[in-house]
Amino acid sequence: MSIVTIMLLAATVAVQPPKPMGTAGAWITPEDYPADALHERRVGTTVFRLRVGADGKPLHCAVIGSSGTAGLDEKACALVMERGRFTPARNEQGQPVEADWENKVHWQLPDAAPFPPSDDLIEFDLDPEGRVSNCTALDVLTGQAVPESCERLARDVRTMVRPERPIHVRVRHSVEVEELALDPKAPN
Repeated sequence: MSIVTIMLLAATVAVQPPKPMGTAGAWITPEDYPADALHERRVGTTVFRLRVGADGKPLHCAVIGSSGTAGLDEKACALVMERGRFTPARNEQGQPVEADWENKVHWQLPDAAPFPPSDDLIEFDLDPEGRVSNCTALDVLTGQAVPESCERLARDVRTMVRPERPIHVRVRHSVEVEELALDPKAPN
């Protein structure tokens, strides 16, 4: 049985390896960076082996060299499985066959401003003890609620403001980022 298996495997050895359709480097973009790895500023190189079917579609992906971050490695395989397309490998008879293709993904932090633009509108009631109530927070740019802004406000405002009587407060907090050219004469 094992001799037959070996002979069958030998008959499907690819003499022409699979070839990516288009540019393999375009399969993964900076927008694909896993959010947790981006937040933790994780970088590294994932080396993977992709099994490519006779139809040119990926069948299986295995990490053979880790970036050191499981999330980056998993994302690399998931994306090449989803987006990878190949001209299939060919055997000696010129027929399409399954074959392995190896490559790597260099995970580098995308160029990003250190402070993303934001525009939050926060409304709340404040009593003389500095307690916050009836808080609502809205990201004006997206229209999404921002409950963490109320939580942060309730935690921080007690040390900042103590009104003489209960008041209603509206705060608009905006961050606008503008990239400026460095002055070559300015000290570092």
